[in-house]
Amino acid sequence: MKKLIASLLVMFCLIGCSQKKENSLPAPVSKGDLQKLIAGKTFTVSRIGTISPFASGLDKEEPYRWFDEEKEQNDFAEKYQSEREKFVLQFMNDTLVKITDDGKIWDAAYKIDEEVKDEEKAGMKFQFTYPDTDGTMSFPGTTEPMVLTSTYFVAGIKDNTMIVETPRQFNRSTVVLWMKVK
Repeated sequence: MKKLIASLLVMFCLIGCSQKKENSLPAPVSKGDLQKLIAGKTFTVSRIGTISPFASGLDKEEPYRWFDEEKEQNDFAEKYQSEREKFVLQFMNDTLVKITDDGKIWDAAYKIDEEVKDEEKAGMKFQFTYPDTDGTMSFPGTTEPMVLTSTYFVAGIKDNTMIVETPRQFNRSTVVLWMKVK
């Protein structure tokens, strides 16, 4: 009887562990690997999360808190998740990307950067640069559109999947997007 109970317990643990989604992906090894992954592809959001406040310590093995793993979400979180799910990166070539965000589409130049500045985290980042053509971020009275730069840290890549840490925040935590090739 004890063997049967132990066997059932092991079986339930194996089934439960096998159904759990991945929490993170391995960091990109080189700019070439990352460039090869994104070349001519369109990435859409499949999961949204935030970085755990304990990511560098207690949660080192599982640094992200994914919205789809939350037991209960409030209306604000559900609305935010719905908005972020519409984010798209369409890499046109090795320097141009179309960014769909907040119901708008921007044509941006991009580069893959691994230089660490000030208090940035080490690793590869996308630097997206685009003009503020609709004037929402430009100073009043200026005639030329302001040029904006956004930095997205590439936290992991594998096959046709990548995790990017965005410059956005939700509840004072950095927003993370799990993106897959469309």
